[in-house]
Amino acid sequence: MSVTDAGGSVTVPEVEHAEKEALRGRGLDIVSSLAHNVSIHGTGQGFTVTAELISHHPGSRPWR
Repeated sequence: MSVTDAGGSVTVPEVEHAEKEALRGRGLDIVSSLAHNVSIHGTGQGFTVTAELISHHPGSRPWR
């Protein structure tokens, strides 16, 4: 699954371990804990985060 944020930020997204009371900073931490692989790349107009999720159910295939 991929999500693009074209908000114009020049700061590369990174996993943060937010404090309990924090209002932001949990998104990539949650995604990285659920995903088999996470990649972040610039698109020229923002950043795209791509996460590969693996299902452990018999006969299933990875989501991409």
